Amino acid sequence: MGKAAVLGASLFLLTGLPGALADVDVGAGVVLGGDGVQEFHLALSQHYSVPRETVVVIHERNIPHGHLPVVFFLAQRAKVSPEAIVSLRLSGKSWIGVAMHFGLNATIFHVPVAGDYGPPYGRALGHFKNRKRSAWASIQLTDSDVVHLVNVKFCSKHYGYAPDEVIKLWRKGDSFLTLNSRVKARWAKGKAKYSLGKPGPGPKHFGRAQKKQLRGTAAVKRGAGKVKIEARGKGRKK
Repeated sequence: MGKAAVLGASLFLLTGLPGALADVDVGAGVVLGGDGVQEFHLALSQHYSVPRETVVVIHERNIPHGHLPVVFFLAQRAKVSPEAIVSLRLSGKSWIGVAMHFGLNATIFHVPVAGDYGPPYGRALGHFKNRKRSAWASIQLTDSDVVHLVNVKFCSKHYGYAPDEVIKLWRKGDSFLTLNSRVKARWAKGKAKYSLGKPGPGPKHFGRAQKKQLRGTAAVKRGAGKVKIEARGKGRKK
């Protein structure tokens, strides 16, 4: 079989996977396969403490990539299995409808930010900005609102960046796979600076994943406007 035929067959199999084309639902610029998908699945697995295989299986049940963080976020908040969330979603409920089914409301989707942003984030954030906190529970968010807000929460907490910084890294046409890759690249670049003792944004930007990787191999010391990393070897204190 020639190279062209092999490539054609590969593309057919890829696009034929369940849910593969559903990524256009929220956030254009779909990425089919490749490192973006693998990175995203791994990050979700690490952040929400679920097997990577579970992430893949749920995506193959026609849950778009951008919606996967919502599944695991709601499962954690409702203290139920991801499968329970998916079943309700596939029954036709909106994401806010799924949340309400478990006694939750729009308040859990709030993202604290300092800046003002245009759509899609400005629209989603505006629901909270234009109401008193006591009225947040009655907000009816759209699926797009929920997906954008939860993805910001996910990237912010997983990589240790303020929500404002995550939103600023988003570009028009980005898929959520692309956003995750871009935030991860910024995080990796920052981690490299810390390891060389160069000025960095400071320990306040360290997320759970960063702390886990640095624990036992480095100690963060506060300096005059910069962060230094001192190797300690196996995490033993001197």
